[in-house]
Amino acid sequence: MDLSKVEPIVGTWTSFIGDLFYNNDIQEFSRELNIATCLPLEKIHGSRDYFKVFRLTDFYNLRAVYIKDLNDSPYQQLAEIEEDIFDGLNVGLMAEENLEWLYDQGILILPRFFTWGSQEYLHKKWSLFTNEVIKRIANTNVLICTSDQEVVKIILDENKDANLIGQGPSCWKKIDNEIRNTFEKNIVWEPYKYY
Repeated sequence: MDLSKVEPIVGTWTSFIGDLFYNNDIQEFSRELNIATCLPLEKIHGSRDYFKVFRLTDFYNLRAVYIKDLNDSPYQQLAEIEEDIFDGLNVGLMAEENLEWLYDQGILILPRFFTWGSQEYLHKKWSLFTNEVIKRIANTNVLICTSDQEVVKIILDENKDANLIGQGPSCWKKIDNEIRNTFEKNIVWEPYKYY
């Protein structure tokens, strides 16, 4: 198994999840995804670079994982952060086009699925990969934020003592407090102050 071929795809996550790329199901998924994204009438939701979130989040600096359904726009998370951290005060987060400033600080926002409708078979195959990543993360001390009951079951079946919180009101405050208390580091929530 040559993990050096995987490193350009997932960066510092290579030693943690690189072996998954040699799984037959993942290889078949990759071939089917390449075919589907080339068909003119098929629409795959989100960016074609589904592994970019891993390259942007240094595995060795990972502090929290927020699991969401789709690889769609960041506006829902930005609105939640504005509501939670800034008590609804408009601080301009909605003007941000990406979440790279969070990834850079060790907060991975992991889309569990990336499509729906006619591409549902790919949707399920991608979840084979993300479910395995989630299982592995469950065995670390990293905070995992999800309200998806299927994901909660996957995590607790893997590690009943996993560091797990639900999404919804105050989840971003909980993430902020957990990172501050565990890693003695404050998250910079305003991207214009971070860079």
